[in-house]
Amino acid sequence: MSPASSDADSTVVLPTTVPGIGLRRLTVADAPAYREVVRRNLVHLGRDGDWHDEMVATLAEVEGRFADLPAADHTFGIFELDTLVGQVTLVHATPTKWGLGFWLTEAATGRGVMTASIREVLAHARVVLGATEVLASVSHGNDASSAVLVRLGFVPVARLRASTRYRRTLH
Repeated sequence: MSPASSDADSTVVLPTTVPGIGLRRLTVADAPAYREVVRRNLVHLGRDGDWHDEMVATLAEVEGRFADLPAADHTFGIFELDTLVGQVTLVHATPTKWGLGFWLTEAATGRGVMTASIREVLAHARVVLGATEVLASVSHGNDASSAVLVRLGFVPVARLRASTRYRRTLH
């Protein structure tokens, strides 16, 4: 599916091919749900990354981070119906190059949710933002995230100390 809106605010809605799953820009109003879903999934998320800052963050700190998100970055919540189940973030690097970060709750894994979500975010990046290249890093051992990227056409371009960097050219 194509991006349903190109507004630069929280009304940006990206439907996916997975029934009941869609994305929209996160706002300060989403901070309580974000904090709660991350806390409920710390064991799952912490298997493949450092989530210490999220574990100890107060609600005020999470709200502050959401309030201070760079305008150029695009942080999308992945929602199953009205419940936050993950996040995909595009981080602006150069006029046409973007970084990609993503996570998903344990309950939402194994159903194609992340693959469909990133597919829509990449379409948004290409069509709305004019992106031509997207980079993502995955911690060593996080085979599920690596598989999602490979499925979406990313290729490994560098093996770093703690992660592998992937690249995808958008046409």
